[in-house]
Amino acid sequence: MSKVEFFTPINFAHHPKSCSQSLVEYANSYFYLGGKKATVIPGHKQNGREGVVLTKDSPRFLITALKVLSYLTVILPILFLIVKAIYRSMHKFHVIDVRQKLNEGIEVSSETLKKIEKLIPKIRTREKNSELVWYQDSHNFVFGLSSVPDLIFKIAVQEAEEKIKNRFKNMVQAQKVCLAHQLDQLVVPHAKVFELEAQGKKITILAEERLSFPQDESAQEKLYQTLPGLDKAIEQLTTFIAKTAYSDVTWRNLPVLNGDLSFQGPRRIGLIDLEETKGAAGGIFGAPFRRGLIGCLFSEKQLDIALAKARYHGIFPESSTPEECKKLRMKEITSYFQLQKFYETHRILENPNKPIQVEDLNSLGLDLEEEEDVELPEVRWGKIQWRKERITMRQLLSFVISKINKKIEKAPEEASPKGKRHILLNINRGKLQYYKELGIPREKIFISQEEEKKYWLRRIMNALVEKGYLFELEKVNGHGYFIQA
Repeated sequence: MSKVEFFTPINFAHHPKSCSQSLVEYANSYFYLGGKKATVIPGHKQNGREGVVLTKDSPRFLITALKVLSYLTVILPILFLIVKAIYRSMHKFHVIDVRQKLNEGIEVSSETLKKIEKLIPKIRTREKNSELVWYQDSHNFVFGLSSVPDLIFKIAVQEAEEKIKNRFKNMVQAQKVCLAHQLDQLVVPHAKVFELEAQGKKITILAEERLSFPQDESAQEKLYQTLPGLDKAIEQLTTFIAKTAYSDVTWRNLPVLNGDLSFQGPRRIGLIDLEETKGAAGGIFGAPFRRGLIGCLFSEKQLDIALAKARYHGIFPESSTPEECKKLRMKEITSYFQLQKFYETHRILENPNKPIQVEDLNSLGLDLEEEEDVELPEVRWGKIQWRKERITMRQLLSFVISKINKKIEKAPEEASPKGKRHILLNINRGKLQYYKELGIPREKIFISQEEEKKYWLRRIMNALVEKGYLFELEKVNGHGYFIQA
């Protein structure tokens, strides 16, 4: 049982504090200039010793400077030292083994580990298998076993074993922070690290409790938008990000959990992907390719809660102001509700899989008889050969509408209406890769932004948006056309 050193400052997680506890906490903080601090956690007493978790912090420079100057008075340090000594003589402490606490309930049998060893070749190639249940993650192999439904397993890509070990360390740190700051609305799944050997190599595997929540990210976005009672969780999430520098903040990594009969209170948020800790500012306000907490919220009240808590912890955006971040998010929220109005008008909420129906193609204002030649591949006698085919704007328009409708039809069942109708028309696969340059001479190398509007696909998208069949053409890049139908 690890003991707490005399000069490690003691503070109390529970509120409200008694007068004596406040005095003791102040006396302890008086000598604290940075580094480890011990937080007393109620309900973890063992053999007469109160349980604490050790966390690290960095006091503000001005406060530290004032403390150091006050040490010159001699009298103040002696008085606070006496208070600290009396309290420590009356109370004993032990450090809670957070790692062991995180391991609780995670049991993986030798048979299961052997099964994973045999499946490693299939896992490495992300092969479909009746025993494997795949979860989306581009940086790691994240999967389940149909025979072990309560666990999720994570293995690093390209033998990067340290990534998995660091992820577990981050989970331990997250559990410490949640205990120390009483973040009871946040749930770190229980987890345990195992090592096995497959294909002559040692592999680190993380077995993690499978929390219950809708898997589709758009469904999570909808929960953040519609569920009442998330204010406390949002406030705690801001504190968590500030204390851990967690930065990959988006709905899929912080899902709202399904209701649990054993838990009485507001809905909680799961912390299921704690790999990235690149800075609290990016985690709260967003960064390139990162949404940030502010970008996940849907009410001015919640935005103000998060911004106030960030300000309290001294966290500010790197390239703008909190007010500008709020203004930008409020603009996005307005657009979101305009989308809901669009759905109501087109009766899409009644049937989120409702196909696009353009009864009169001529009404789009396109030159449907415009035509061009396109080269398409075909396999003859085991070899790919190219053939020319003449295609009209009318044919491409019909093909695009059919493509959009098929994607809407095949959307995940649990996705929100927005998620079901958020579509990427990939211009690097299928026939679209051969149609993507129609409208501009193929010999032209440099194409201006103005000329890009002449592409048939761009003209079709703009026409469908203008006539109200699509809500918006969100963006166009090397992947294709991102649309909200």
